[in-house]
Formats: sequence, C-alpha cells, structure tokens
Amino acid sequence: MPGKCASHQSGRTKSSPPPKRIGTQLPQFDERKEFSTMTIALSTTLTDTDFETAVTATKAALSEQGFGVLTEIDMQATLKAKLGTDMEKYLILGACNPTLAHRAVGIVREIGLLLPCNVVVRADTTAGSVIVEAMNPDLMVQVTGEPALSDVAAEATTKLQAALDTLGSRDAVRS
Repeated sequence: MPGKCASHQSGRTKSSPPPKRIGTQLPQFDERKEFSTMTIALSTTLTDTDFETAVTATKAALSEQGFGVLTEIDMQATLKAKLGTDMEKYLILGACNPTLAHRAVGIVREIGLLLPCNVVVRADTTAGSVIVEAMNPDLMVQVTGEPALSDVAAEATTKLQAALDTLGSRDAVRS
C-alpha cells in the first residue's frame, strides 16, 4: 500500500504479537534518574561576537578537530516557514568525524541513529551572547549500554571540548 509505513503493510492487528526486536537491546529506564548526573551537552558561551561570526568560528574549530559539517538546519527559518513562529537565531550543525564514526558503527551498527554529532549555535537573547553546544558523546554509551563505545565517546568528547575551548579562547582574545 503506497503511503503506509511497514507496520501497516504487515497486516498486524491489535491482537497479534509485537514484531521481534532485532539488534542491540537498549537499557530500560523507568525514570530519568539515570541521566540526572550526565550533562546532555558540552557548552561554551561567546560574548562580544555576532551570530554569523560565531557560526563561522564554530565550523573552523570543528574542522581543526577533524569534524566536517554534513548538515545545517536553520531552526529559526524552518519554524517561521512551517509554523509562522518566531524564535532566536538557532542553527543545528551535523558534525561528523569520519574516523570516530567508522569506529562507532563498527561496534554498534545502530549507532548511526545518534550520528552525526549535533552542534547547536544559538543566540542567547537575554544576555546578548551566542551559545555553542555539542551533544555529549557519552550519551552514546548510556543509550546503548555498550561499554565498547567508551573509548570512541571519550575521544569524541576530547575533540569536541577542544573545539569549544578554541572558541572560548578566541572570544577571550576579542574581549
């Protein structure tokens, strides 16, 4: 049936058993306590810079650490066009370090669902600054429960933090 998802095409009814789960079993979390001690993002705040300069500097800092930007999602433009909603400047960069991505996919094939590493550049309208946040790579280990990803996550964290530190030091030089 065109336009139907696979679960609708299978003819599964409410009384038929759920499909067999294939792949890595994810840990079950009853509460968000598991994540309460983990930060979701690595972050830095840039002052004394405009949004476009911060985006250019972020891309350069990521590149210095071996990350290419594969995607750019302009949330401000997208939400304005689709919902008529106004919001601050907010750009999501899909950053990928091919070596690290290759290693991670070699450990857990489904990890591609968490790739590339999202890096957000957003205007802080209350402080007149720009916030740059990168997804905490340790989330890959937590979500999958796969300890073999720890080394990849640690290296990705080091590289992303170095990129953020570079931005912070560039910002300090301008101040």
